[in-house]
Amino acid sequence: MRGYDTRFTAALARARAGKSAWVDRTDVDSCHRVWFQFHEDLIATLGLDRHTQP
Repeated sequence: MRGYDTRFTAALARARAGKSAWVDRTDVDSCHRVWFQFHEDLIATLGLDRHTQP
């Protein structure tokens, strides 16, 4: 799960610099995209099925 912190920090720095696309765009390594990929990785690593969990 390495790399998520570096990628998120880079996207956050760009967003704080006024580049709002780095908050939620899906075609760049935005904060949203990194968080989503991290979340999916956690679900897979824990062996969870997001469709059957409460």
